[in-house]
Amino acid sequence: MDTQLSSSPPPSLLERLLTPVGDCLTPDVARHLVDLHASADVQARLEELADKCTEGQLSAEERAEYETAVAAIEFISVLQECAASQGTPVVEPDPGMIDAATRRLVRERAGNRCEYCGISQAQQSFPAFHIDHIIAQQHGGTDDPANLALSCYHCNTFKRDYQTGLDSQTDAEVPLFHPRQQQWHEHFQWNAEGSHIIGTTATGRATVTRLQMNRGIVVQARRLWVQAGWHPPKIT
Repeated sequence: MDTQLSSSPPPSLLERLLTPVGDCLTPDVARHLVDLHASADVQARLEELADKCTEGQLSAEERAEYETAVAAIEFISVLQECAASQGTPVVEPDPGMIDAATRRLVRERAGNRCEYCGISQAQQSFPAFHIDHIIAQQHGGTDDPANLALSCYHCNTFKRDYQTGLDSQTDAEVPLFHPRQQQWHEHFQWNAEGSHIIGTTATGRATVTRLQMNRGIVVQARRLWVQAGWHPPKIT
């Protein structure tokens, strides 16, 4: 089992930069920040780019736009966590092409958590999570609920239309984690601090690497959630 991340790393530069920002938030500013949501047109554009990302159809310009947006979402998420002790996030439903009943089924089945990294929609209320095609439509995937998973935009932007990744221990190409066919706890675990996801199988390690699950700003957000008592989640 890969335990290289089991010890708690020292505070990152990002953590040291953002902690004073959180200390400066007044209750009124914090409340508005926590309740921040994407406008309908922004949410629709994100959904459009996310769908193209899943299908591997983003142009170079669109990929740059999408990755910049995801980086902004991650930064806003960290700021929201700095403010979360002042209020409670409000979650709004996300629009999209998949029918409302199916979207509701996917969200409820996932417990409003990303089915790859486990982040709760309540912890990242800006914007609403994406309904991900586990197998892209261009590879034969359908809108059947058995091929759908709830995904945060961070995981979606790196998963794209990939179905495989490289195992960091053997360099073998293996299938990525499939939320409908596999159990999260059989392929992943949290490190002792609760800040990093550790792949415990070839599929788990390949998925952690492919989806960049331990990216710096995401780790910082998790540390804030741990301090608030919201993390790590118990994922089955």
